[in-house]
Order: sequence, then structure tokens, then C-alpha cells
Amino acid sequence: MSGRNTKHYRIKFIDESRKKFFHQLTKKTSFKQLSKKLNIPINNFYNYKSGISTTPEPLFNLGLKLIDKSKNDFEFQVLLPNWGCSKGAKLANVTPSKREQSRIHFSRIMKQKWKSKEFQESRYKPIKEQGEMTIEKIRIISHMLFDGSVNNRKGNNYFRFICSSPKVIELFINDVKTVYGLENNGIFDENSKNCVSINYNSILAIQDLMKYAPSYSCKSNKIQVPEVIKSGPSEFKREFLRCFWDDDGGITVSKKYKRFWLIGSQKNLKFLYEIGKIHDHFNINYLINDKYYHLLIVRKKDKKNFLRKIGFLEGSLVTRGLCKGLEKNFLLKELNLGIFP
Repeated sequence: MSGRNTKHYRIKFIDESRKKFFHQLTKKTSFKQLSKKLNIPINNFYNYKSGISTTPEPLFNLGLKLIDKSKNDFEFQVLLPNWGCSKGAKLANVTPSKREQSRIHFSRIMKQKWKSKEFQESRYKPIKEQGEMTIEKIRIISHMLFDGSVNNRKGNNYFRFICSSPKVIELFINDVKTVYGLENNGIFDENSKNCVSINYNSILAIQDLMKYAPSYSCKSNKIQVPEVIKSGPSEFKREFLRCFWDDDGGITVSKKYKRFWLIGSQKNLKFLYEIGKIHDHFNINYLINDKYYHLLIVRKKDKKNFLRKIGFLEGSLVTRGLCKGLEKNFLLKELNLGIFP
């Protein structure tokens, strides 16, 4: 039972009820124990506690049992599931947010598109004959493991990549065209940090991608670094790490203390440790924070080695903070020279 992307209603506490609920809950158990029981990443619980995220219903129900309270003891509002179900909105008697409305609209558009003859035929469009592994294909596989997704369910097959850096988006589109000879089936605004989603519905390309990884979902225990990368040449490992740091990583800068470090995150701790081991190949030391599922590169020598041996994908942009809009490679180079924004 997971608290993310599942068909559970959300609990939005009113006034002081949230603080009251989590204060009593943390007296009875720890977030670590709840994380194991509900299969929710432990760092999510801090967002629930602070009110950054709404609380999933399974956590709320379990919490009530543990603290021996009833729903009448707290003031809250029931919201629809995160996945944007219009039926859920009606039952909960709430108006969907702009993002949820966008998801519902996107779902309606895609359902109409799936019914078209042209769309159905494009699913079985031949792809290029696949030969030896290439850097372009390594990038596609890597992106699918991070900010991408592969849906292999019958009748709803697609793979897509979500990104906000124009040059990285263009690179991905060119990679898919080079490797599979495919044009995308649509580029959609994700309404989040100027991200867009590049979508493909080729069943044959999906079948090929599934040869290299048993799962592309961070929620699955089967997710792992593909063998073609682990046993492949340094160029494959380097490109895999570039994709990781582009999709799930960034640079944290403390202007006040004139310090900075590299930080990457993953929702699957086992997978994060595997990613860490790939850094060993380049003699780059790192730390892994089990509590927050973070991988950090802190030492000055290792940050310089990272820029020299790996680096970010060309055109990868900082998406938030004081340095928003700067290229990550340029920012890291400046910071390594002691030039702070």
C-alpha cells in the first residue's frame, strides 16, 4: 500500500488538527516504522507533518488506530486522490486544483486519441533494427529510470520523459529518433516548474526497453541499474550518472556560508545505493543519507572530480533558487573556482 500515485483519498487538516494528530502519532511510533508498514518513503512523512503535502487516507486511518482516536476528534477535509479522478472530486465534494483539472483534461484527450485508427496503427509502427548498444540508447534507458516512465499495460502502452531544460528535451527527442526512428506522439505541459512531457506509444520500442530492466518504477523492488551499464564501458556509466544528476540531482548553494554541495535523491534506497556504487568507478566519494534518501558529494576534491569526469548533461538547467535558469555545468565550474552567485 503506497501513499503516492494510488487511488486513495487525501486528508487536509484544518487549523491545529494536523499538529495535534502528528504530535500524538509520533509518541506512539516512528516515521521509520510507518514507512515500512505503508511502503511510503520516509521523507514524505515530514511533508505530511509540516503540511507541505496532504496526508494519505491509509496513514490517517492507521494513525487513528495507533493513538486510539476517532475521526470526530480532528477537523479535516477529504480531498480526491492525487491522480485526478473526477469521480473522486464529486464524492469528496471539492473542486479539483488546476493541476488536477489538467490531468483530467489530458486523460480525456488521450482516451479520444487512443480510439482513433491512426493512433492504434502507430502503436505497431516498425522501429529501427537494434544492433550494438549506443550512448544514445543508454541515455534513453537511464532517463526512463529517473524522470521517465514506461507503461507496459495492455491497451495503454507508452513511454515518456518529463523535463524542463529545452536542450535536454531536444536531445531526448533526437535520441529516440536515432535509436528507434520514432516521432513523438505529443508534448504536453505538466504545469509544474515549466516541465513538459514527451510521449511515445510504440509497443515495439517498449518491448525493447523491457529487455534491459525488469522495472522502471522506483516503487518496485525490482528496479536496478541495468547490467548493460554495470558491466559496460566507462562511457555508459558516465552517461547513466549524467542522466541521474540531470533528472534527480542538483547543486545546493549556501551563499551565507560560502559553501555548496551536490545532492541527488531517489525514492528507492536500494536503487540509490546501486547508483552510488557507479560513482566508485570514477573514484568519487559520496555520502548516502538513509533518512532522506539523498546521495551527497561534499568534499572539494570530489566536486572537482565530478565536474572533470562526469558533469551534467549539456544544457541542463537549475530549476529553482537564486541560480534558477543557469546551466548546472557553468554554475558548478564557477563554484569550484570560489565564485558564488
